[in-house]
Amino acid sequence: MKINLIRSISNNAPNIAEHDNIAIDQINEIGNNVCHSLILHNVLQYIPLEQLEIVLSKIRHGGVITIHCVDMLEVAKALYWGTINIDKLPSLISECISYHSAIETKSFLEQRGYIIEEANVNVDSLSFIIKAKRP
Repeated sequence: MKINLIRSISNNAPNIAEHDNIAIDQINEIGNNVCHSLILHNVLQYIPLEQLEIVLSKIRHGGVITIHCVDMLEVAKALYWGTINIDKLPSLISECISYHSAIETKSFLEQRGYIIEEANVNVDSLSFIIKAKRP
């Protein structure tokens, strides 16, 4: 099973090839250890860490999770150095219930035994992408 986790069905989330769009509130309907691929594209900041633990339980051994998220360390640096102004901040973090960085997310996954295959920070978009495999 391949899942593209989305905020809600009414969110008009883009379709990703070979992945089924599943809303966050429907994740409990998915069995544990069944996902070959799980994508969280701009979703991580809308779920609490407890729910991320539930999401991780859906990934089978050998499965991959791909996370794309606003990197709050990059946002803070951009504010400090003036590369973005305070007026842009709400568009980056409005409605977020949790905040993440590439470093913190990478560590979170490694502590749970995941092998980081890719970890990149994009300073232009102030975001990161992490791809990790469950051994």
